[in-house]
Amino acid sequence: MLKTHVKRQILRGLKWIISLAILGYLCSGRNSRVFYVLQDHRKDWLLLALALGLLVIGLLGAMVRCYVLIRTMGIPLSLREALRLGFMGYLFNFLSAGVVGEDLFKAVFLARRHRRGRRIEALAVVLMDRMIGFYTLLLLAATGVLLSGTLQYSQPEIKYISRAALLSTLAGTVAFGLLFVPAMTSERVIHWVGRVPLAGGMLKSLLRAFATFRGRPWALLQAGVISIVTQTLYVVLFFTIACGLQVDHPTFGQHFAVVPLSLVTSLLPLPGGALGAFEYAFDFLYRTIGDSNGGLLVALGYRGLTIIVLAISVCLYATRSVEVDEALHEAEELEEASEEENMSVLDEAAVKLAADESSARSRQ
Repeated sequence: MLKTHVKRQILRGLKWIISLAILGYLCSGRNSRVFYVLQDHRKDWLLLALALGLLVIGLLGAMVRCYVLIRTMGIPLSLREALRLGFMGYLFNFLSAGVVGEDLFKAVFLARRHRRGRRIEALAVVLMDRMIGFYTLLLLAATGVLLSGTLQYSQPEIKYISRAALLSTLAGTVAFGLLFVPAMTSERVIHWVGRVPLAGGMLKSLLRAFATFRGRPWALLQAGVISIVTQTLYVVLFFTIACGLQVDHPTFGQHFAVVPLSLVTSLLPLPGGALGAFEYAFDFLYRTIGDSNGGLLVALGYRGLTIIVLAISVCLYATRSVEVDEALHEAEELEEASEEENMSVLDEAAVKLAADESSARSRQ
């Protein structure tokens, strides 16, 4: 146990070192005066205040999207509680290198709220929310690629990234569509999937849970529309930051390619929402797509706004309930168990929740 704990701390430390090393590299050389420019360059504070408002609205939109899916599964949670849960999850996601991540915390918290012997559905909510968010991000990126014409750019890197965005969106569309084909969640398929070594029980339970979503298309459509609006707000947000900082920047249309493609880096297992990797991608795309040197400044401006929002999350965390503490403790235990069993954290959570579900049914 102690050895596992030490390994986990070393890995987390390495993640922070990687993120800070990337930032250090970006802020050296031609960007060595970036913090001086941020401090002394003339700014439009009204536009920056508007950008902060857009960031908060975007985060609230993502939380409402998750709330729609939570209510679809019949989990008793008010909108106010969902917003508090979302802000605390935002904090955990930012500090994911040192504490339990957002997805695991939400899955455990919602599972503890689900008292009807179907706790695996709580994990399905978290996964579906993540899937919808990522898919709509890809959809927006593909739209931006087509509208901005990056497929015709001379730089081979931009052509490769643009093609990858289009192919990923196509693959996501097919996978998402197959998930809601009735045959894919038939008892025959579920039985076959249940025979997969190690993860069979988890996959079987998740397929049954996802079948519930397929029967509620309007809720999924509502969540999808909310997600598209939210992702579009982020494009407007970054363009507003660029205007507020009064730096050289790409056109508004080009931001529809730059912003979603940069935000895809959030999937990387780095702290602070892919700290360093996001800034690198954003700066690179600003230079290659928009022929602008202001990408790092805009990315750091965005980070500054997120720090303000994190302050709200910290205040809510300070007033957390006993229920939240219990969910955090259980999530930490799952995180440790996943490392000992050499499984992903969410896989371990699915196995445990499925076992709890079976135990609850047997007692009934």
